[in-house]
Amino acid sequence: ATTNDLLVAALHLAIEDHNADHATETDRIGVMMPVNLRPAPWRDEVVVNLASMATVSTGVAERETPGSLLDAVARQTRRVKRTGSPRALDVVLAGGGPLPVGLKRFLPMLLPLTGDRLVDTAVLSNLGRTDPVDFGPEVGPAVELWFSPPARMPLGVGIGAATVDDRLHLSFRSCGAQFDDAAARGFVETYRRALEFLG
Repeated sequence: ATTNDLLVAALHLAIEDHNADHATETDRIGVMMPVNLRPAPWRDEVVVNLASMATVSTGVAERETPGSLLDAVARQTRRVKRTGSPRALDVVLAGGGPLPVGLKRFLPMLLPLTGDRLVDTAVLSNLGRTDPVDFGPEVGPAVELWFSPPARMPLGVGIGAATVDDRLHLSFRSCGAQFDDAAARGFVETYRRALEFLG
């Protein structure tokens, strides 16, 4: 399993643990993550945004043991990296699908009718290893990198990860409708424990 697999698996475990602490059953957990769709020769280009979102989901049985959780996550992330395929809904909403534009505008409003079963639980964006940005001799290199993806309900938790000089930086963002300040700090601690448990 990769570092990204560990980060995603720990988020699945933290969500399940948080829900258990609040007497809420957890079935499917879906974590959304951006996927670089650039062809290999353009992999590190920064001029254009060729990304889509992929979902890594687990059910109760896949979260029974650390090994089964990591295997389920790694299997899905390998497939996404190999195929580079976006979610099916992205394809439909992108404009090339058979639905008229007017109808596509109403699709997000239909999600509550599904009981939000089609909506992911959280988003995790990992920039991976990045070289420190050097601002020249008067300022020097940046020593930290912090960012977080958006977190809007019903997807109320976002985690940003970046590694600079072999140090992992994690940033958390949550929607006020999801957590108040104390609950957000509690969830961060639950995620930290999940990382330690799996790592």
